[in-house]
Amino acid sequence: MTLYSAILFLHVLATLGIVGALVFEAIALWQVRRVDGDVDTQTWLGGMPGMRVLATVCLLFLLLSGGYLTDRLAMWQRAWPKVAVGIVLAFGALAGISARRLNRARRAFAEGAGRRQEALRQVQAPMLKVSLSVRVGLLVAAVFLMTTKPNAAASLIATLACVLICWLGALPRGQKLHLNRQRGGSVEKRAHQQSI
Repeated sequence: MTLYSAILFLHVLATLGIVGALVFEAIALWQVRRVDGDVDTQTWLGGMPGMRVLATVCLLFLLLSGGYLTDRLAMWQRAWPKVAVGIVLAFGALAGISARRLNRARRAFAEGAGRRQEALRQVQAPMLKVSLSVRVGLLVAAVFLMTTKPNAAASLIATLACVLICWLGALPRGQKLHLNRQRGGSVEKRAHQQSI
């Protein structure tokens, strides 16, 4: 086994670690949003700090190993590795923002019934679901870039498309309906104004 193949293997392993952390976060958020008892809440939120450490280590290793692999293949002159670095940085920033909110919720649940409403408000915030969905979109975009190695325009378009699709999937149902009504309402207004 060469150094290149070993680092490539660890690069893929780091990606799987990030996928595992995202899956755990998705399941934990789903469980916490639907549970009634503090015991279940503590069980699900209690594992989050460990998953955050795993995801952070995997993300750092993904960045370093990806840089090494890109350098060995002499691909830094291409656009997609630069977009991939931006994806990793955006992923890390969103993960950090979500981690702070989840840590506040975990502490509030641990303090007892007096802060339960605040904790529920923290975990039920749409931002957590949107952040998770956008990070999934970023991960899909990164895998797309690594496999297809597109030019600058295609790299940016693919990344934006993946993020947009996942972001729209994360919107609450009421908000989706509201956006559709807004579009329909503005079209009806324009049609009415043109007829007058």
